[in-house]
This record gives sequence, structure tokens and C-alpha cells, in this order.
Amino acid sequence: MLMVWTVKLQMKSKFSRWKMIKGIIFDLDGVITDTAKLHYKAWKEIVNELGIDYSKEENEKLRGLPRRDTLLAIFELKKFKHNFDDQKINELCTKKNELYLSYLKKYINKDSLLEGIEQFLKDLKKDKIKIAIASSSLNAPLILEKLGVINYFDVIVNPVEVKKGKPAPDIFLLAQEQLKLKKEECVGIEDAVVGVEALNKANIKSIAITNGNNNLFQKATLLVQDTSKLIWDLIKPILF
Repeated sequence: MLMVWTVKLQMKSKFSRWKMIKGIIFDLDGVITDTAKLHYKAWKEIVNELGIDYSKEENEKLRGLPRRDTLLAIFELKKFKHNFDDQKINELCTKKNELYLSYLKKYINKDSLLEGIEQFLKDLKKDKIKIAIASSSLNAPLILEKLGVINYFDVIVNPVEVKKGKPAPDIFLLAQEQLKLKKEECVGIEDAVVGVEALNKANIKSIAITNGNNNLFQKATLLVQDTSKLIWDLIKPILF
């Protein structure tokens, strides 16, 4: 029988010393909804025009990176030689975002919420837990609006306001600051390795949505198999 969640053994002794959790900081893609296939579809179209063959497996390796960093990482991954200046890079990123937005408007709606997420948000609100989104996506407000859950969130961090994207800790530190809470009063939820790395650098506890890939998230505080197992009544006794 698969475990619903796994607590890192070396962290167990620390739970009793944690202060009461007052805020949850969510990543967006892969935690609230899954737009990865739409990102991939848009990136594939952009780089195919440059003669680059780009696979889903390669796209998975770059999840969680900001838009510009993703494009440059694709170039590096595929050993694509170019002499593009900043203007050209920005044009490609803008074109990708326009494609992605067109896919969002066509495919994303309330039914696109991942299983268990709306109930989890309701339970957090019932317990007066503050909720934030810390996503590298500039489209987070639009996505949350289309999903019908934007009113659950007290803070939606604008990624433009941070100097460095994940795996740097900046966006989580800004979320914590905007929630007006201490680091030890917050927990972040991520499905990307770079996101967990960012939380660790921020000294904020982490819950990793592993989708069965527990071995990739050994540095997370708490491992959850998928969002359907993200059950507040089960997690709350561990955190408090």
C-alpha cells in the first residue's frame, strides 16, 4: 500500500519546535492546475521555427524556470548556437507568451483545477491560514481568475518584483514578506525540484508534490504523492 505522505525522518524532531503555521505559499503550475502541456506546446512551436527539436522529457527538466531562463536553457540543452541580442530574446519570449495565453483562454476553466485543491483552499480559509501564490508566471492572476479561485488568495506575488527566479529564494521571501509573517510561520508547496531548492534557500519549510518521483525530492520537508492527497486534516497535525 502506497503511503499518502512521507515525512523526512531527520526532520521529525524539528516539527515539535515549529511555531504554528499561519501561511501557505503555493506554486501555481503543477500544484493548483497543470498548464505544463500548454507551456510545452508554446515553447515547441517557438523553437521548432528555429530548427530545434524539443521533447516533452526535455521540457520536464526545465519546469519552474522563468520564461527567459527557460529559453536560454533550451538553447544550452540543445547546444543551439546563436547570436541573438536581448531584443531578439525578448521577442521570442513575448511570442511564446502570446501563444500560451491563447491556449489558456481556449483550454483553462474551473474544471482545470487539480484534484483536491479547492477543498484544501477552503479548509485553509476555514482555519484562517493566509494563502499566497509564488509563481514565476506573469499570468498567475489570469489563470486563477479562470479557475475561479482567485478570491482564496491574500497575496499573488508579481515575479517582476524579484531580481532572480527560482531556484533563487527571492520570490518565496517576497511572498513571506507580503503575507506579513515570519519564515517559520510559512510552508511552501511545490512540484518542481528548483522550487523546493528555492524554499530551502529561503529557510521556509516545504511540501513537495512528487507525482511518484519521491527520489527527486529528498530535500523537501514533507512529501505528498499528488494533490488528491493534499488533505489539510492529515497535514495539520504534523505542522502544528
